[in-house]
Amino acid sequence: MHLLEPLESRKGWRKYGRRAALGGMVLDLVPLEPRHRRQMEEFQDRLDAGTVYLRHGIWVSTAIRKSTAWLQSQWNREGDNLFSQGAFLDGFLIGIGSIYRLPGVKAAEVALVVAPEFQGLGRDGATGVGGLLLEDLVRYARQQELEWVTAYFAVTNPHCERLLRKYEFEISSWSYLKQEGSAKLVLRRPSPVPQAAWERRLGDSIAIIIANRRKRRQA
Repeated sequence: MHLLEPLESRKGWRKYGRRAALGGMVLDLVPLEPRHRRQMEEFQDRLDAGTVYLRHGIWVSTAIRKSTAWLQSQWNREGDNLFSQGAFLDGFLIGIGSIYRLPGVKAAEVALVVAPEFQGLGRDGATGVGGLLLEDLVRYARQQELEWVTAYFAVTNPHCERLLRKYEFEISSWSYLKQEGSAKLVLRRPSPVPQAAWERRLGDSIAIIIANRRKRRQA
């Protein structure tokens, strides 16, 4: 059972902070900020090669993942099209979920990474660390009135696919070798054009066509 804190008591991204129970543990789900830099660096130290490869599709060194530019791309800043949530256990960061708003459309891309020792807690229908983070990302997307969110996995990742399907993402393969995939969750269907407006547009178009034909005949 999730122990949600009142969202209205905070401003900006901080309103998405909450506390959740997970298998006898209590996690603090907190939007990441510059003040979490030390925990974010320690988190990168705990990621093994397999986790990094599954998340990024390539091996990225710890030094790069602890660089200022890399860390800044994962914490919330005013004006950025990004929301990033961290899962903390007793003050230690054990998972990060981020959602990046795509330019020009009402859509975003989500990404998750969980420390190796805390992966797989969501088996048998239970909600794990990744599930808790994904719930917050989807909640953020809904409150931002986005129409859909997507997720990409650069290599075969059955655990990731199961998690996304659990939250009603539709999985599709998009690489030639079918080793890379994408997932999409539709949040809102684009509003259809009202019938009356559609009829007016059609009538205007027909009127323009008729007028152009008359001009050509007169010429």
